[in-house]
Amino acid sequence: MIGRGTLVDAWYRRGAGERTAWVVLAALVVAAIAVFAVIVPLSGAVARTRADTARVEALVSVARAHRAIDDALARAAPAPQVGAPSATVARTLAGHGLVPLAPPRSADDGSVELIVASAPFDALVRTLGALAHDDGLYVERAVLTRLADGQSVRVELALRPRATH
Repeated sequence: MIGRGTLVDAWYRRGAGERTAWVVLAALVVAAIAVFAVIVPLSGAVARTRADTARVEALVSVARAHRAIDDALARAAPAPQVGAPSATVARTLAGHGLVPLAPPRSADDGSVELIVASAPFDALVRTLGALAHDDGLYVERAVLTRLADGQSVRVELALRPRATH
């Protein structure tokens, strides 16, 4: 094993130029080790972090856009119907003083058909407005017949929820 004193003696036996060369070489080796052991991995980590940050920002942007679309659709959707559409139509008719010949019939597609034997025209208009505004049901087909009293109509209606695109 080489002792410390032997290394010190060998160092001082060298000339000043040779010692300077060894110091420069040692400094270069330490610098290379520092670069390859510390700086290169850190710069790679920084690059990966920047890429991850950009990816997360893009995902957040997409999530915000989806949330805005969901909020807009929720605001634009008609009020949800409680129960079957036929029950909703029957309640609205009763609320406006109209009596159907038979209970309104619902189809699988959400449409409702009904016949009212005698209805004041203005009450019919208010009822249809309420069904459209409050329940999202619109007239698909209507057959109105004026009655002999001149104030009332017989009406056959087919109501359908507004089509969503």
